[in-house]
Amino acid sequence: MKLINFSSEDWLNKTIKSVLILIVIIAALFAGYYFYFQSRMGTEIPVYDATKTLEDAVRKRPLDPEARVQLGYAYLVQKNYDKAIIQLKEAIKIDEEYQAALVFLGHAYMEKEEFDKALEYFEKEVSLYKEAGFSQENKWLEEAFFNIAVIRWQQKEYEEAIASIQNAIKIKRTDADNYFFLGRLFLETESFNEAVGAFEKAITFDPQYADAHFGLGMAYEETSETGRAVEEYNKALENAINEELKNDAIKKRDGLFKKLQEAVESNKATEEDFVQLGFAHIGMEEYDEAIEQFDKALEKKKEYDIAYYGLGYANEKKGNNEEAKKFYEKAVEISDEMIDAKLGLQRIELGLEEEEMTPRIKE
Repeated sequence: MKLINFSSEDWLNKTIKSVLILIVIIAALFAGYYFYFQSRMGTEIPVYDATKTLEDAVRKRPLDPEARVQLGYAYLVQKNYDKAIIQLKEAIKIDEEYQAALVFLGHAYMEKEEFDKALEYFEKEVSLYKEAGFSQENKWLEEAFFNIAVIRWQQKEYEEAIASIQNAIKIKRTDADNYFFLGRLFLETESFNEAVGAFEKAITFDPQYADAHFGLGMAYEETSETGRAVEEYNKALENAINEELKNDAIKKRDGLFKKLQEAVESNKATEEDFVQLGFAHIGMEEYDEAIEQFDKALEKKKEYDIAYYGLGYANEKKGNNEEAKKFYEKAVEISDEMIDAKLGLQRIELGLEEEEMTPRIKE
């Protein structure tokens, strides 16, 4: 199976926890250095002057690993990777367990596409700190696990990549990027139900994550939940900034919607066809049309739990909570395993928005 072509190379450059993300991390550790303030506070300090100040600090304190790391990081931001590597290696000579130096070295070699060397430093971080105290709070360790997963994915070592990103998740349990990447890996290995769960987690922590909505749409397609796929492609379109992703989402959404319409117009239409078109209409925010399709499904199969769930869901989206509650209760009466209907009842009882408790059809 082909990996998701969201924005391929653009995504990799963004989600590797690259230098831009690390600006925040390094600022927290080495507050007062002006790369952070230049980008976040609007101060106009020339990059050359900033680097010169850090170079002066290294000349004054050549055995200070922190000064070396700060200068190495400055070079990394400027994409001067060879100079960055020199400073970061000097930091490690002074303190071989300096986490920032190890992780930044891994990043520098990744940017140079020298992945074996990058792995060397990320794996050294793991070997030193995986069993150390407070490892479940170690953000540098999480960074290393994430990037090991990226490199293993590039090398098509998918099981190793999955294991590594799962280790990253153990440290950073609410990181949408970690779950998104796990979802991609599950799609790559055709573990589609697991992909659904991973993308749903990503969206739970970032409801506007367009790529995760697109990925969830692909996973739903593979699990034959085409109506829900339409909904996710529509959400991807609503939240996308990248034009390529927008175009892909439109193509996927409209193509699936057309197929569902053709299915219900045929003489062989089943109750499942009507249900899937109903969910597709929900995805397009056409709730009355969705209700019509769920009613048609019930004409074909009277005790159809998913159709009752769909009626509840459509009415909830319309704001008709009393009607929604009635249909959810009917779905649970038919099947006690209808988890989504139970979640719907909980949302109504607690007064929560639908996005706060992501629904999921369990068949």
